[in-house]
Amino acid sequence: MGKTIELYGFPASVQASEVKIFVEGSTGIGTIAIMKVRIGKGRVPRAFAIIQFTTEECATSMMSIAPRLRYGTAYLKSRVMEKDIDPKLRMDFPSLEGLKLYFGCQISKEGFSVFEQMQDVSLNFGTGRRKVQLMFSYNLVEYKLELSYENIWKVELLRSRNKAARYLLVQVVSNSYIEN
Repeated sequence: MGKTIELYGFPASVQASEVKIFVEGSTGIGTIAIMKVRIGKGRVPRAFAIIQFTTEECATSMMSIAPRLRYGTAYLKSRVMEKDIDPKLRMDFPSLEGLKLYFGCQISKEGFSVFEQMQDVSLNFGTGRRKVQLMFSYNLVEYKLELSYENIWKVELLRSRNKAARYLLVQVVSNSYIEN
């Protein structure tokens, strides 16, 4: 079984946010990767949701409870989709904890100027959401920096000359520019 199912039988007036809250009430918050809500063409128009979950287990769980689900007065039905909405979301990556994060800029091929350093940073590859998330604390405030894969220019694994330490250099591209 894949990660994507179709859940149908919702009233035509249902909003995507309502469907998301309803489904994640059964599968858990953050279990939906992508969702589309559409209106069917039947005699009595009903809405259906195509839902790609973050894991196959979530999709299987939803399929097993769907026959007992009711949304208002409507009983819901489900079926497994042959294809995922976004096949690139199939890979789940682990998160990394306790990292050091250096903000700065590259000043030469071998040189990097550090503006700020963060301790105890968490790196999360977004479980297929095509984003990299960095969570850290600075001056007792929690921050989450989210980088879209499209904004990452280059990723390199580097080693320092004198130490056995390894560094992951992530260079980002800005979509904005400054005019004179």
